[in-house]
Amino acid sequence: MECTALSRVVGIACAASAWMAAQAVDAATPRPDADAPFAIDLPQGCQIDKRPGPDFFVYYVACHGTTYAGVYVGNFADRSVPRSRLIKTGRQFPAEIQVWSVAVPNDQARADAIAASVKLRPNR
Repeated sequence: MECTALSRVVGIACAASAWMAAQAVDAATPRPDADAPFAIDLPQGCQIDKRPGPDFFVYYVACHGTTYAGVYVGNFADRSVPRSRLIKTGRQFPAEIQVWSVAVPNDQARADAIAASVKLRPNR
């Protein structure tokens, strides 16, 4: 798999993309609710948990009990979060989606691939 300019810019290893492409995604794995403004590819054994804030939501992706990635959905992302990228939505709410991978010893490629899979859903 060829490394793209975007993957180099956001610091996602090209190997992570290749690793994710080789993984089977389990159709029974919980996905973000239908109203979530993003789509995500979850490998088998991973699940997503939505936690509301006063004016935002944070989704956490855990695989076998270990947190691998997070997704902030709101209007005021914390740009100091390490290993994160920001998606501007062009919408009134949420104006921003911030995605980050967690440092996971011995499984960083999986964490990076999960975070890299987050994409903005088109307006419906």
